[in-house]
Amino acid sequence: MSDVFRFVHATNLRLDQPLTGAGALTADERALVEDATLTAFARIIDACIQHQVDCLLLTGDCFEFQSGTLRGRLQMQRGLERLSDKGISAFILCGALDPPSSWKRGMALPPNTTLFTADDDEPVDLMTEGRTIASIAPIAMATSDDSSWREGPLNWRTPAGAFRIGLVGAGTPIRWEGSTPLPMAGPGVSPAAARLVQRAIEHGVNYLGLGEGAERSTLNLPSGIAHDPGSPQGLNAGESGPKGCSLIEVNSRGQAEIKFLPSGGVRWMSLSVDAPAAVDINQLAERMALVAMESEPHATDDLWLVRWTVRGTTGQWASALADGRNQSDLWDRLERELGAIGGPRRRHTLDVVARPSVERRIDREPGQRDLFEDFCENIDEDALEALEAFKAEMNSPEWSSRGWVRHVRQALSRTSAGDVSRRARDLGESWLG
Repeated sequence: MSDVFRFVHATNLRLDQPLTGAGALTADERALVEDATLTAFARIIDACIQHQVDCLLLTGDCFEFQSGTLRGRLQMQRGLERLSDKGISAFILCGALDPPSSWKRGMALPPNTTLFTADDDEPVDLMTEGRTIASIAPIAMATSDDSSWREGPLNWRTPAGAFRIGLVGAGTPIRWEGSTPLPMAGPGVSPAAARLVQRAIEHGVNYLGLGEGAERSTLNLPSGIAHDPGSPQGLNAGESGPKGCSLIEVNSRGQAEIKFLPSGGVRWMSLSVDAPAAVDINQLAERMALVAMESEPHATDDLWLVRWTVRGTTGQWASALADGRNQSDLWDRLERELGAIGGPRRRHTLDVVARPSVERRIDREPGQRDLFEDFCENIDEDALEALEAFKAEMNSPEWSSRGWVRHVRQALSRTSAGDVSRRARDLGESWLG
């Protein structure tokens, strides 16, 4: 291709959805949390303008139709209008949470915006100075079924060598095995979406914009890449770590380079620290500070919500830190340790204090069993059975329309029965040991 161009890809904006589980906050911190998703989107628009991109791609779940607010819709319209004023195009594919009908209420899309509402909508050419530099087409959606199947080739209206961009909306029922798309397991799930995505790959898509949004990922394809930028702002502690969008720069040879652009102002963090018996509260604060310093802040970070796991070899920390005053004292000491390095505001909470040592169990007669041993005897078998049952439940049609379910499915795909068993043993030892 003869033109170098760049675009920003974001997904799963969930505008004006609340962040849950933030705990006690000051008024200023509460304002940051309440505006977090709106702030993230404003920063995505800022990034598009700053980097002088040719277009913005949004691959679904921009807001939640059933609980979407007027504030979120206004933020979307204003952002698209800002892009229009700068001559930047926007291409949006509906997701599971923002079906086509939801875009007809309370918004008037500016002329720079193309809204794809079906997987068989015609591709749209991206033009610059009268030349086609790319063609953008919807590939598959949450609603894709057997009626979506088309025998003919994709209608890429591009000159030879022009860049081909395909969009896969949030909530599309596919999973990946290497670079091969497969249908989600479960009754009632259509395999059509996976076939449509595979077809796009076979027809030479150069960039497949994914919309799952659970986490960032990139897959190599025969003629390009498939990429998911992840969520721009985590909504709860399960969506921890830095969040943002992706800047994709395509060179004259049609090769795409991806750069992470942070946008989330409220970062959820899950950190853990060891606290052996010989450590006092000052030393524990020092250990925690060293762990926290390993996380690099971004310029966009306004607030860190840090959930700590303290791993102890004795039960002293379980009882000591159960007291709210002791926790407050620990957080004060920790912040004094971190004060020298500055950074964003931080709010700390205690998630789990694990675990009393096995040696602390009550003495018993030879051959006598305790509750913990009974608990562990069948835990491996129970863990496998429970995990498979939960996977089947989450893949059932009853849950398919719920936006958060896909994040659970992503987590389940990375979870083994061994993980469940180990966690159950840790909890069982704490409770029953």
